[in-house]
Amino acid sequence: MIVVTHTDGMVSRVFPDGHSQLEGKNLVSALYVLANSFPEKVLVWCHTNYYPFLNKEMIPSLFVHNRVMVSYDVNGIYTIPNTIGYVEDSPFVNIQRDVLYPTWKMSSDVGAIHASALVLFETIIPEGDSDYVLTSIAKSGQRHGLLCYSAPKLLDLSSLGDINKPKKKSNNYLFRFVFQHYKTRWMYLLLLNFWIYEKRIPLLSFLKGFFHKKLLRYSPVFETASIMPDSSFSEEGMDVIIPTIGRKKYLQDVLKDLSQQTILPKKVIIIEQNPDPTSQTELDYLSTKDWPFEIVHRFVHKTGACQARNLALMEVTAPWVFMADDDIRFSSTMIADVFSFLSAYHCKAVTLSCLMEGEQEVFKEIHQWSSFGSGCSVVASSMARKTFYDTSFEFGYGEDKDYGMQLRNRGCDVLYNPFIQLAHLKAPVGGFREPVAKPWENEKNPPKPAPTVMLFKLKHRIKEQVHGYKVLLFLKFYKQQSNKNPISYLKEMKKRWNSSVFWAHQIQKP
Repeated sequence: MIVVTHTDGMVSRVFPDGHSQLEGKNLVSALYVLANSFPEKVLVWCHTNYYPFLNKEMIPSLFVHNRVMVSYDVNGIYTIPNTIGYVEDSPFVNIQRDVLYPTWKMSSDVGAIHASALVLFETIIPEGDSDYVLTSIAKSGQRHGLLCYSAPKLLDLSSLGDINKPKKKSNNYLFRFVFQHYKTRWMYLLLLNFWIYEKRIPLLSFLKGFFHKKLLRYSPVFETASIMPDSSFSEEGMDVIIPTIGRKKYLQDVLKDLSQQTILPKKVIIIEQNPDPTSQTELDYLSTKDWPFEIVHRFVHKTGACQARNLALMEVTAPWVFMADDDIRFSSTMIADVFSFLSAYHCKAVTLSCLMEGEQEVFKEIHQWSSFGSGCSVVASSMARKTFYDTSFEFGYGEDKDYGMQLRNRGCDVLYNPFIQLAHLKAPVGGFREPVAKPWENEKNPPKPAPTVMLFKLKHRIKEQVHGYKVLLFLKFYKQQSNKNPISYLKEMKKRWNSSVFWAHQIQKP
């Protein structure tokens, strides 16, 4: 481990000693020099003010492999401000500062990256303002497998006191960042949002943004040899939870696939639902056939996927839980492959590829996932048992994304693995999306978006993200409806938006 201290982006000292030639140089330039000289080292940067509080002992625990980048901004004022939310609707903007949280927002206050990862960006992202370059590295690398986090434990915050290092936010950096890392049309949407919500038009910053190099298509190639299964990882077992309704044959096929696993699950928890109070279970094969794992079967007359998964989670006892749909198929090595992945990446939650027939996997790398799949994910039970599905989303959409956000807010990142593949049959019978009457269906101005979608936005997005979503929704929906009068259309959509906000608060349960 090599530590570089700096004062406002200019190197003051390098530890261990022996690199005096780097003193006075630009921080990023010095990091690139060290990365080329010491490709096996973790490179740490720290502002001189915070060096006495640097928690050196815990840094190695963050680098279980080389595809990691971490930082922490002491006062939470990043070079790329919250107005980036006008054009980015992802969980990586609304940082939870007290936990290890996935984000591409980086800071020069304190941070670390493995040298072998940093050198991949040297030719594409040159030296410059330290905060901007570090953030640009994270943004460029994250979608290709660089795992980027805000890590509060980098510093001993309890001893830090009132030491502060104020920063200036600049719209020049914001528009430059959007131009370099997003499609060009987002520049115009960003400017439109500034006009609508900030009551100003930063035209000069907007124009300056076009005079930079596009980084959107850059694809760093990370070493795979650095990510190897941990020999100390214990495959202590996995439980499987499956909510089901009206899919007898499909569920039986799922159980057959589970029974043929090279590493068998410990327990399969099935929550069968049927709204008819006089009905009885149709899953006779649960008791008439021998299964190589314990089966816990609950038959209830209250429907709802959120309720079903919550009931199942309370039965979980193994260290890992596979949240499965009742209409998927998978290979006999699926659980073994998952354990191998968990061992190598030391992660606590992963969503697996789950495609319907004819769909093509669009992702080519394991990366930090912005969503969550309730029917194709594996989660550490230590996290899953204290994280339950919000029944405010019952019979709507968004409960899976909400669950993923709950995990992240607890410090549990969600990765996506496109290589462990499940087949989603999308069974034409049963399931949990049966039409349910909503109290707002007969309103003159029905809510837009759906109240459950709005609830998710209000719970987990900053106001700039909600505003940006609103503008984009209004623009997209304008093409799809018959009212082409822009004035009356806006009036109508504002009413529908306000109705959605109202009902989102109404359905939210304490």
